[in-house]
Amino acid sequence: DPDGQYDLSALLEQLTAGSEGRQAQPVRVFPIAYGADADLATLQRIAEATNAAVYDASEPGSIRKVFAAVISNF
Repeated sequence: DPDGQYDLSALLEQLTAGSEGRQAQPVRVFPIAYGADADLATLQRIAEATNAAVYDASEPGSIRKVFAAVISNF
C-alpha cells in the first residue's frame, strides 16, 4: 500500500488467526500479480500465510490462463 493505510504485518496476523482454530475453515487467498508494478514478494507472503499460491499475470495476455489456474484450486 503506497499510502501506508494498510499494515502487512497486521494483515498476515489476521489471515493466520484462522489457522489457529478461530475459524472452522480459514479463508485461502490466491493473490494475482497483475502488471509490471505488482509486488510479487508481498503477494507471496499473503499466499503462504493462507496456505495458498500466488499467480503471476504480469503479462496482460496471461490473465485468462492465470484465472483458470486459480479456479483449478476449487
